[in-house]
Amino acid sequence: MRICFRAPAATILVAAAVVTLGPVSGHADDAIALQVSPRVATEPATLMIRATVERHADNRGLDIRILSGGYCRSSFVQLDGLDAPRTTTMRYPEIPGGTYEVQMTVLGPDGKARATTSQEITIMSRFGG
Repeated sequence: MRICFRAPAATILVAAAVVTLGPVSGHADDAIALQVSPRVATEPATLMIRATVERHADNRGLDIRILSGGYCRSSFVQLDGLDAPRTTTMRYPEIPGGTYEVQMTVLGPDGKARATTSQEITIMSRFGG
């Protein structure tokens, strides 16, 4: 069973830089990018996630999820269409060992996905298990 919770400890920062990384699926006119740092670390790790979304009138939400087996941590950021910041940075402390998929989804006014991308990361156990 996967338990997913909103990350109250995630610190959300707004930046002006635009980064173009990661595979994208969705509408061709939506430029989105996901940068996760570090890609490999030792537990408990602190992840920095930079999500870049080109402004579009239909962008209403940004959903970030860190998934691995029964582990799920997520954050939601409301986007204000053309007035939304292009780049959002989030900090996730205390990530335990495991292999994770970090997913980013841009949501439209109907709550449906407009564009998605993801990256895999590895957090190594301190005890080698």
